[in-house]
Amino acid sequence: MKKTRLFSVAFLLLMCLFSCKKETILSEGGATLHFSNDTILFDTVFTTIGSITHHLKVYNNNNFDVKTNIKIAGEDMRFYAMNVDGVSANDVKNVEIPGNDSIFIFVEVRINPNEQNSPLITNANLEFNTGGNVQKIDLVAY
Repeated sequence: MKKTRLFSVAFLLLMCLFSCKKETILSEGGATLHFSNDTILFDTVFTTIGSITHHLKVYNNNNFDVKTNIKIAGEDMRFYAMNVDGVSANDVKNVEIPGNDSIFIFVEVRINPNEQNSPLITNANLEFNTGGNVQKIDLVAY
């Protein structure tokens, strides 16, 4: 009975020691992200709805976790909205992407087609700042 109990305790201790691994998260330095598209094109804005949603897949092909800041930038940024990992905002900080994994970003254009002063083509982008390495995805709607 004592040998079984001693073996069980030793086994649990070994499991606790070897099951934990320290995760490396890069938030400084120049990690590069990869994207499913280099441009998100909203080529049809319906006159009755005025809104379309597209998605972008962001890949972390590194062997370590990466933290990045994502924001909508540009002169026509007011026409766009995004959802990153369930958070709806135009500026999301410290988004963690696990190593060799990916996340989805949903981008929506909000142009009122009946407004007289709406631009014919918008000029905005998604900006990813990963430890000082800035990458951009163009957002185009017409």
